[in-house]
Order: sequence, then structure tokens, then C-alpha cells
Amino acid sequence: MENKQTASKGKFPYRLGFGILLGLLGWLIPYLGVNTTLLPAKIMQIAPNQKVQIVAMLATIAMIVATIANIIEGALSDRTVSRWGKRNPWIFFRHDLHTDLFLLFD
Repeated sequence: MENKQTASKGKFPYRLGFGILLGLLGWLIPYLGVNTTLLPAKIMQIAPNQKVQIVAMLATIAMIVATIANIIEGALSDRTVSRWGKRNPWIFFRHDLHTDLFLLFD
């Protein structure tokens, strides 16, 4: 009985862990760079007296939109059935969309 329990654990998925880490850093670094330096600098040029209020309002709106989008896209991906799996079509579509938008706004 002891051998079955230890054999079912398997080894740690290092490749998956590194893939998730690189994916996280791939979007987090540009996102934080834009949100911490470029956005406040651009708002400072447009409305220097209201910079804090505008940044706070944009961050609030972004979090509300992200919350609603995560709920809707999560429900849609749960119901997706394709030959590539449940989540893979959504991951590839969103990756392409975000890459295109990133290049467009660059």
C-alpha cells in the first residue's frame, strides 16, 4: 500500500513551473512599466493638477473591467469544447490579441 501512495505522487513539474513563471513575467514586466512610469508621465503632461485623481480613476476602472472580464471569460472557457482542449483556444487567442495590442500601442 505504501508503494502505491508514493508512486502516485510523481515528481514535481519543473517545466510547467518555469513556463508559468516566464508567462507571468512576460506580461507583468511591461504592464508594471507602463502603469508605474509611462501612464503617470503622460497624465502629468495632460493634467498636472489632477494626476493622482486620474491615475486612481483609471486604475479603478481597469480593475472593474478586469473582474467582469475574468468572470465572463472563465465561464466561457469552462464551456468550451474543442480538439485543442478547454482553455488552449482561449489562451492562444488572448495571447495573439494582447501581442497585437501591445505592438499597436507601442
